Amino acid sequence: MKKYSDSICYNLIDFFIISLAIIIFIFYNNTNVNISIYTLFISIIFIIIIHFLKFIKTYFILLEEKLSIYKMINIYLKTTFTTILLPFKLGELFKIYSYGREMKNYIKGFILILVDKLFDAIIICAILIGYSLFSSTKFSVLGCLLLIFILLFFIIYITFPNTYNYLNKFFLRNTQNKHNLFILKVLEILNDLYLKVKEMINGRSLILFILSFIYWLFEMIFVLFVTGTSNIKNIIDYINDSFLGITNSTFNIYIYACVIVFSILFISINLVKMYKRSAYNEKSSLSI
Repeated sequence: MKKYSDSICYNLIDFFIISLAIIIFIFYNNTNVNISIYTLFISIIFIIIIHFLKFIKTYFILLEEKLSIYKMINIYLKTTFTTILLPFKLGELFKIYSYGREMKNYIKGFILILVDKLFDAIIICAILIGYSLFSSTKFSVLGCLLLIFILLFFIIYITFPNTYNYLNKFFLRNTQNKHNLFILKVLEILNDLYLKVKEMINGRSLILFILSFIYWLFEMIFVLFVTGTSNIKNIIDYINDSFLGITNSTFNIYIYACVIVFSILFISINLVKMYKRSAYNEKSSLSI
């Protein structure tokens, strides 16, 4: 009974978040763009390639979790759909919730997003800072924030084991103190976080970086194709606007193509699921 009520609650949350994302996008975004059938068709091809590579990247990060392909595809479609529609990457919170619930560990859901965005941040930061250097323009705020995030991540990742071992030994010698016991508990929590991050990165960082590089390359080609120019400034504007939730014609075309692809895939997957369930129930009734 509890499992059934949890499932109902989960489905209601899904419905609410997805509906909210659609409503917010409709009322707060300007989606009026002129687009030819040819441009839309080619954009859809780009979207399929880009998100196929992104899904493969997510699959590699979660290898140890051994989630079924169907569950991973289903979660990827609905969470990425909401992330695209919601501004300021607010959909990432829904990703943490959805993956965390499936893995029965919300901390792992958070770490998945952290690791996933780390490799994206490296690529985007290189693009933004590289553009600023070669065009003699000021560093963008987004580029600076991403650089700080990357540096902090690697500093903590490299120095944490030694810091943890030292502090753990130091406070273990004085366990009579209540404050020391509290600090030891905090250290164990942080160490658990570190080990989970290491588990998701260890042995596959090169693969994750290559996948990130390839799909960002396709996304940049997509921007140049839609804008019909070879001006790198269009790519910079696209990155900044999409991150901050500011609409522009190129990002709107990206959204249109994503909505079409994701809707078709999501409906198809659920129709197949319903058909299999119906066939199973029919088979069960005949056997009775």
